[in-house]
Amino acid sequence: MSPILAIDDDRNVIKILEQQIQNMGYRMISAMNGQEGLEMARSGNPDLILLDIMMPHMDGFEVIKRLRMDDLTKSIPILMVTSKTAKDDVIK
Repeated sequence: MSPILAIDDDRNVIKILEQQIQNMGYRMISAMNGQEGLEMARSGNPDLILLDIMMPHMDGFEVIKRLRMDDLTKSIPILMVTSKTAKDDVIK
Protein backbone atom coordinates (compact mmCIF):
# COMPACT_ATOMS: atom_id res chain seq x y z
CA MET A 1 0.00 0.00 0.00
CA SER A 2 1.30 3.45 -0.93
CA PRO A 3 1.58 6.13 1.74
CA ILE A 4 -0.52 9.20 2.40
CA LEU A 5 1.38 12.44 1.77
CA ALA A 6 0.77 15.37 4.13
CA ILE A 7 2.00 18.79 2.99
CA ASP A 8 1.90 21.41 5.74
CA ASP A 9 4.35 23.99 7.08
CA ASP A 10 3.23 23.46 10.70
CA ARG A 11 5.17 20.64 12.42
CA ASN A 12 2.43 20.23 15.03
CA VAL A 13 -0.19 19.61 12.34
CA ILE A 14 2.13 17.08 10.68
CA LYS A 15 2.60 15.25 13.99
CA ILE A 16 -1.16 15.14 14.68
CA LEU A 17 -1.93 13.92 11.16
CA GLU A 18 0.79 11.29 11.34
CA GLN A 19 -0.50 9.94 14.65
CA GLN A 20 -4.07 9.72 13.37
CA ILE A 21 -3.09 8.15 10.06
CA GLN A 22 -0.85 5.58 11.74
CA ASN A 23 -3.63 4.76 14.23
CA MET A 24 -5.81 3.92 11.22
CA GLY A 25 -3.15 1.54 9.93
CA TYR A 26 -1.74 3.67 7.13
CA ARG A 27 1.75 4.95 6.46
CA MET A 28 2.40 8.68 6.06
CA ILE A 29 5.15 10.71 4.45
CA SER A 30 5.34 14.46 4.89
CA ALA A 31 6.63 17.65 3.35
CA MET A 32 7.04 21.02 5.06
CA ASN A 33 6.49 23.22 1.98
CA GLY A 34 4.95 23.18 -1.47
CA GLN A 35 8.13 22.48 -3.44
CA GLU A 36 9.10 19.59 -1.21
CA GLY A 37 5.52 18.33 -1.45
CA LEU A 38 5.66 18.31 -5.24
CA GLU A 39 8.88 16.30 -5.13
CA MET A 40 7.43 13.84 -2.61
CA ALA A 41 4.29 13.44 -4.71
CA ARG A 42 6.43 12.47 -7.71
CA SER A 43 8.81 10.15 -5.86
CA GLY A 44 6.66 8.78 -3.03
CA ASN A 45 3.74 7.55 -5.17
CA PRO A 46 1.11 8.49 -2.53
CA ASP A 47 -2.47 7.21 -2.65
CA LEU A 48 -3.74 10.49 -1.19
CA ILE A 49 -2.44 14.00 -0.48
CA LEU A 50 -3.50 16.05 2.56
CA LEU A 51 -2.66 19.63 1.62
CA ASP A 52 -2.59 22.87 3.60
CA ILE A 53 -3.64 26.02 1.76
CA MET A 54 -1.70 28.63 3.70
CA MET A 55 2.01 28.03 3.27
CA PRO A 56 4.86 30.44 2.54
CA HIS A 57 6.48 30.68 -0.92
CA MET A 58 3.94 28.37 -2.61
CA ASP A 59 0.39 28.10 -1.30
CA GLY A 60 -1.80 25.02 -1.59
CA PHE A 61 -3.66 26.37 -4.62
CA GLU A 62 -0.40 26.63 -6.57
CA VAL A 63 0.60 23.13 -5.42
CA ILE A 64 -2.70 21.75 -6.77
CA LYS A 65 -2.21 23.55 -10.07
CA ARG A 66 1.25 22.04 -10.49
CA LEU A 67 0.15 18.56 -9.38
CA ARG A 68 -2.66 18.57 -11.96
CA MET A 69 -0.28 19.63 -14.76
CA ASP A 70 2.04 16.66 -14.11
CA ASP A 71 1.16 13.29 -15.68
CA LEU A 72 2.67 11.44 -12.68
CA THR A 73 0.57 13.27 -10.08
CA LYS A 74 -2.55 14.53 -11.84
CA SER A 75 -4.79 11.68 -10.69
CA ILE A 76 -3.79 11.62 -7.00
CA PRO A 77 -6.79 12.57 -4.82
CA ILE A 78 -6.26 15.69 -2.68
CA LEU A 79 -7.97 16.70 0.56
CA MET A 80 -7.48 20.30 1.61
CA VAL A 81 -6.54 20.81 5.27
CA THR A 82 -7.20 24.41 6.23
CA SER A 83 -8.72 26.79 8.71
CA LYS A 84 -9.90 29.12 5.93
CA THR A 85 -13.65 29.66 6.01
CA ALA A 86 -14.20 32.58 3.64
CA LYS A 87 -16.74 31.71 0.96
CA ASP A 88 -14.34 32.66 -1.89
CA ASP A 89 -11.64 30.36 -0.50
CA VAL A 90 -14.09 27.46 -0.13
CA ILE A 91 -15.32 27.91 -3.71
CA LYS A 92 -11.78 28.18 -5.07
